[in-house]
Amino acid sequence: MFNLKKLLAFLLALLMILAAFVGCDKAEDTENFDDLYEDDFDDLEYFPDVEKNNYNDDLNFYVVTQGEQDFYVLEESNGSPMDEAVYARQERIRRYLGVSMILYSPTGYDWQTYAQAVSNAITNKDGTIDAMIPMNYAQVTKLVSEHYLEDWLEIDGVDLYAEYWNLKAMEELELKGRCFFALGDCIILNTYIVGFNKDMYAKYKDNEVFGGKTFYDLVYDYEWTWEKMIEISSLVYLDRTGDGKTLDDTYGFSSNGWEFSTSIIQACGMKLLEMDEAGNWKMAINNSTNYPKMQKLVEILSEWYKSENAYVAFKSASWESEPVVSMTSGRTLMSFGSTANLESWLDYDIDFGVLPYPMYDTNQKAYYSLQWSGLLALPTYMTDPQMSAETMEMFCFYSDPVRVTFYEKLLGKQVSDAPEDADMLDIIWDSLCLDIGQTFCQVDYALPIPYTLSLTTDPDPSTGSETNLASLFAKKEALVNNGMIEFLKSIK
Repeated sequence: MFNLKKLLAFLLALLMILAAFVGCDKAEDTENFDDLYEDDFDDLEYFPDVEKNNYNDDLNFYVVTQGEQDFYVLEESNGSPMDEAVYARQERIRRYLGVSMILYSPTGYDWQTYAQAVSNAITNKDGTIDAMIPMNYAQVTKLVSEHYLEDWLEIDGVDLYAEYWNLKAMEELELKGRCFFALGDCIILNTYIVGFNKDMYAKYKDNEVFGGKTFYDLVYDYEWTWEKMIEISSLVYLDRTGDGKTLDDTYGFSSNGWEFSTSIIQACGMKLLEMDEAGNWKMAINNSTNYPKMQKLVEILSEWYKSENAYVAFKSASWESEPVVSMTSGRTLMSFGSTANLESWLDYDIDFGVLPYPMYDTNQKAYYSLQWSGLLALPTYMTDPQMSAETMEMFCFYSDPVRVTFYEKLLGKQVSDAPEDADMLDIIWDSLCLDIGQTFCQVDYALPIPYTLSLTTDPDPSTGSETNLASLFAKKEALVNNGMIEFLKSIK
């Protein structure tokens, strides 16, 4: 009996020691977390009007585009700077609200069919979707017309006037006084940019075309226009094979022209659709202000794409993208790119810089970058609407460190080592815009309209391109305008 007591006493003491070590580990984990992310959100001048709480619940978050899921919710961190920043945001939310963000991935649905998964969650009231990031255009018309989404302007617990929300861009998608999609710092940037090869630029930077300025200076001074970009590209052409333009030559510009042309209209300060004085959404790229701009763009882009200084590929008759001279080849001074794919350039020994899409002319005095990322939305049935709203508020508020880390991920270096490129990303981020004609292009009538410049500047008629701008508009205007009238009738 005595030996048993001694054994029990020994085991009890051992358990107490182990508990102490476990407690130390937890304390060290907490300390390491705080050391790793020293930015103290409590010391900021503004803090969200969200009381600390303990919901002790999960929030199911549906990110439709699979390639973007890791930017928003992680089950665990792999230790990379981006993963650490994303995971830290989740941890801050868990500590402040007692909410664990869980990635919801329904099987059997993709970006073209996901609206049905949302419908099922709302109909069944099963709480499988408490917040979501749908694509920026696919299926969003169905989400709105079928009444699957809440109006952000009616949501308590969210301060859309706070600087970490982009209310200005959100208002561009306002329909009948309702706002179904939100945009803010929490949405990882995916937009189109111009990349340039810094080593090639060094060979030409003293040419009079630059006027003693760098690429970055041209942007800062609002001199970065399409005509300036075309003029700079004219400095470079090397027929390496002696048999005319081929994929083996060196160019001032080379890129896919079909996909990346879709954002040029917005970059030039125009919109596909605008609201008239009677409150009706009408096709706008053919109005008296925009049509002359469209004509000029078609003219200069068509000539540029066919010039010896540019190698631009469109889709083939089978709708497959033709090859181009990529930035990673080291044989093009400039190229279009997307921020989502910039990281792929890092796999090659190419020192590249980043620029926004150019302006229409120097009178524009602003850059515009069409948003291609998803848009934040709340379904009409949520497990706890207040929990979803407050979680999204803190999710957006805590996103600044994620954005900075995302910059460094794109650039492959610390922001402090590439200050001009970081500035360019800031300009691009701050210039994000939305276009109702782009977002709701899947209403049956409107799909060709976002591709107006792609259709009219494609030099190969076999792909179904439209050689006449006026003819294209004449075919589509009534369909677009009447289609919007019918779509808006579905919105209560």
